[in-house]
Amino acid sequence: MERRGLRTERLIVPTDFTSPPVPSNAQEDLVPPSHFASSIQSAGAHRCVQVTGTPPPISWTNPGVPSVPSGDPSPANPWLAITQAQQEILELRKENQRIMMLQENSIRGKTPVAHLSDPRGRSAERGDQWSRWESEWRLESEKHKAEVERLKGQVEALRESAGRHREEIRDRDGTLNRQSLELDANREELCKAKTELSQIRGELFQSNAQKEKISSQLERLKSESDEEIARLSRDVERRKEEAWELALKAEMGRSQAEEEAKQQTLRLSEHLEEMQRKQEVELQQLNAAHSAELGAARKTNSELQERLQSITSEVLRLKNTLTELSTERDELKQHLSQMGQAFETQSATLHSLRNYIGQLAPEKREKEQLNEAVERLNKEKAALQMTAELLTIRLNSVNEILALQEEKMVKETSADPHVKNGCESLQVIQLWREKVFKLCVQLRSKDIELRGEKDQLFSKFGSLEQQLQQEQHELVSSSTVWMTG
Repeated sequence: MERRGLRTERLIVPTDFTSPPVPSNAQEDLVPPSHFASSIQSAGAHRCVQVTGTPPPISWTNPGVPSVPSGDPSPANPWLAITQAQQEILELRKENQRIMMLQENSIRGKTPVAHLSDPRGRSAERGDQWSRWESEWRLESEKHKAEVERLKGQVEALRESAGRHREEIRDRDGTLNRQSLELDANREELCKAKTELSQIRGELFQSNAQKEKISSQLERLKSESDEEIARLSRDVERRKEEAWELALKAEMGRSQAEEEAKQQTLRLSEHLEEMQRKQEVELQQLNAAHSAELGAARKTNSELQERLQSITSEVLRLKNTLTELSTERDELKQHLSQMGQAFETQSATLHSLRNYIGQLAPEKREKEQLNEAVERLNKEKAALQMTAELLTIRLNSVNEILALQEEKMVKETSADPHVKNGCESLQVIQLWREKVFKLCVQLRSKDIELRGEKDQLFSKFGSLEQQLQQEQHELVSSSTVWMTG
């Protein structure tokens, strides 16, 4: 504010510099020497003593104030030069007034004295004295005029320097005002920048807190998903091992059944050979007497061969059913492996979704895919139920056929007196059929167990997908809240 006030403030010129200059005819104010040349008639004794003495020379310069050299019209400090010039002018005026006072006193002191002895001589001496004084006064006045002219030049130079200093001060005031305005604008911008910086710091602190919270949630979800995936992978491995063991057991059972069937066929063939040898021996012994019995034995042998062929065909059919069951089991294994791969892909997609939260797939597409998977599984379930029902019907029909055949064979063997080991062969056939039935039941039970485990895995997979959707919704909501915040 002080700097702004300097621009409107003007320098006050001293009154001594604004006064009119000393006129060139300054000697008119002084008393001329001719005034003192008049005749003096009488003068006192003390007056004569004072006048006859030579007065001391009057000093027209101020000894206390040093004179400024004329060669340097603009001193280093203009105000000091102005004050010095003002003091010199005042001293000169005082000296002029003192001289005028002396002249008036000298004029007033002249009184005509009639009884002086030599007035002419005194007047002559006084005239000489006054002429000397007049010459000295003229010299002093010339010096005074020259000094006044010099002081006038200095005053003009000082006025010019003062004007230049005023212009410089005005320029400096303008620059200072502009700098002060720029400083105020910079201060306002600095305040705005500080407020914006404080706001940005607050927002950064909030964003860091939200980021830490989201990262902790992501770590927790990642650890939970890793644990769940590890547990499911362990379950899948265990199921694979069980399926492999079951397959090994089925293979072993099939091999055992084949071996038992081979052994039974060998036994039957050996038994038939023995029976044939016995019959040949009996026929040789009873060649003529037992021709009818031999025909009956041959007939029974042919029947037994037919039954053996039927049994072998049934065994082949059971083998075919066993192969069909094994193919179904392989299909189930393949389906289980596909489900494991699908689970792995789902876990990979879960991991990718957790890594890339901003690139989530649309929920409608996921729902449609899940609905299609559910429909496909329902269709597979219905198809498996139909196959199970057909297999049960076939098994029941085979059991009924075998039971009828066994009853017929028992009746025929019981009616034939020549067949001694018919009951043993029927028992062997019945045991073999029961063993095959047990193996089929075990395979079917294992298939049912695998289907139940598959359903459990599907249910777990659905629950995991629901949890994934919930976590995705939570992540999306948290991300939207963070973006809006």
